[in-house]
Amino acid sequence: MRSLSLWIALLLSLCATLACTSAPPAEKPSPSAEAIPPAAPNVTAQPVAESYIIGPGDSLQVFVWRNPELSSTVPVRPDGKISTPLV
Repeated sequence: MRSLSLWIALLLSLCATLACTSAPPAEKPSPSAEAIPPAAPNVTAQPVAESYIIGPGDSLQVFVWRNPELSSTVPVRPDGKISTPLV
């Protein structure tokens, strides 16, 4: 009787092991592949300027994500710095 119980236990554990390993998990598509939209047809790239240096008198738009009260458009001071609200 004891050997029969042992064989049943071995058979059940083998079935459980095979049931767990028989189907591989489904693969998720990579998030980067979903995030890239397809290219639009007949679109030409615009040439980029060589470089631009921000200087006094320029106006900068500062955008703070999820904090619109800190977002603002500020001028560049004569010393080349900008002033924004304190955080």
